[in-house]
Amino acid sequence: MKHHWRERADLILIERSARELVDFVTDLWERGPATICLVRPGCGNGGLDWKDVRPVLAPLLDDRFMVVERP
Repeated sequence: MKHHWRERADLILIERSARELVDFVTDLWERGPATICLVRPGCGNGGLDWKDVRPVLAPLLDDRFMVVERP
Protein backbone atom coordinates (compact mmCIF):
# COMPACT_ATOMS: atom_id res chain seq x y z
CA MET A 1 0.00 0.00 0.00
CA LYS A 2 1.11 3.52 -0.71
CA HIS A 3 0.01 7.05 -0.02
CA HIS A 4 0.57 7.85 -3.70
CA TRP A 5 1.09 5.37 -6.55
CA ARG A 6 4.54 6.76 -7.39
CA GLU A 7 5.88 6.32 -3.86
CA ARG A 8 7.54 3.25 -2.42
CA ALA A 9 5.11 1.01 -0.52
CA ASP A 10 4.78 1.53 3.23
CA LEU A 11 5.01 -1.59 5.45
CA ILE A 12 2.89 0.08 8.13
CA LEU A 13 0.09 0.68 5.60
CA ILE A 14 0.42 -2.89 4.34
CA GLU A 15 0.05 -4.25 7.87
CA ARG A 16 -2.92 -1.97 8.65
CA SER A 17 -4.62 -2.92 5.38
CA ALA A 18 -4.04 -6.62 6.03
CA ARG A 19 -5.65 -6.32 9.48
CA GLU A 20 -8.67 -4.56 7.93
CA LEU A 21 -8.87 -7.23 5.22
CA VAL A 22 -8.84 -10.02 7.82
CA ASP A 23 -11.72 -8.33 9.67
CA PHE A 24 -13.66 -7.90 6.42
CA VAL A 25 -13.10 -11.52 5.36
CA THR A 26 -14.15 -12.73 8.82
CA ASP A 27 -17.52 -11.06 8.28
CA LEU A 28 -17.80 -12.59 4.79
CA TRP A 29 -16.77 -16.02 6.05
CA GLU A 30 -20.00 -16.21 8.05
CA ARG A 31 -21.89 -16.23 4.72
CA GLY A 32 -19.76 -19.04 3.32
CA PRO A 33 -16.13 -20.04 2.88
CA ALA A 34 -13.98 -18.04 0.50
CA THR A 35 -10.35 -17.84 -0.50
CA ILE A 36 -8.83 -14.42 -1.01
CA CYS A 37 -5.86 -14.19 -3.37
CA LEU A 38 -3.32 -11.41 -2.96
CA VAL A 39 -0.48 -10.57 -5.32
CA ARG A 40 2.48 -9.96 -2.97
CA PRO A 41 1.36 -6.62 -1.50
CA GLY A 42 3.96 -3.87 -1.70
CA CYS A 43 6.13 -5.79 -4.12
CA GLY A 44 6.41 -4.99 -7.80
CA ASN A 45 5.42 -1.35 -8.32
CA GLY A 46 5.63 -0.84 -4.54
CA GLY A 47 9.35 -1.48 -4.68
CA LEU A 48 9.54 -3.70 -1.60
CA ASP A 49 11.12 -7.16 -1.42
CA TRP A 50 8.88 -10.09 -0.50
CA LYS A 51 11.45 -11.13 2.13
CA ASP A 52 10.63 -7.89 3.99
CA VAL A 53 6.85 -7.97 3.51
CA ARG A 54 6.22 -11.66 4.26
CA PRO A 55 7.18 -11.49 7.98
CA VAL A 56 4.70 -8.63 8.46
CA LEU A 57 1.82 -10.51 6.83
CA ALA A 58 2.53 -14.08 7.98
CA PRO A 59 1.09 -13.67 11.50
CA LEU A 60 -2.05 -11.97 10.13
CA LEU A 61 -3.09 -14.06 7.13
CA ASP A 62 -4.49 -17.53 7.76
CA ASP A 63 -5.56 -20.33 5.40
CA ARG A 64 -8.35 -18.16 3.93
CA PHE A 65 -5.66 -16.17 2.11
CA MET A 66 -3.35 -17.16 -0.72
CA VAL A 67 -0.44 -14.92 -1.65
CA VAL A 68 0.68 -15.44 -5.23
CA GLU A 69 3.53 -14.17 -7.35
CA ARG A 70 2.79 -12.47 -10.63
CA PRO A 71 3.71 -14.68 -13.58
